[in-house]
Amino acid sequence: MHGRVRFIKVNVQEDEGAEVALRYGIQGVPAFIMLDGEGRVIYRKVGGKPDVNEVRARLPR
Repeated sequence: MHGRVRFIKVNVQEDEGAEVALRYGIQGVPAFIMLDGEGRVIYRKVGGKPDVNEVRARLPR
């Protein structure tokens, strides 16, 4: 996935992170949200690790 995705870690207990949590409806942690190039949610996993195969399947080709 190197060069095809960017990972950003957000602390939802801080000001900016709380805004992100509200924007994307995050109500539990850990939360993994994958956005497309337009900022739309294309994959979401709350509680636990994301499914690598699901993530790969949603990557742009």
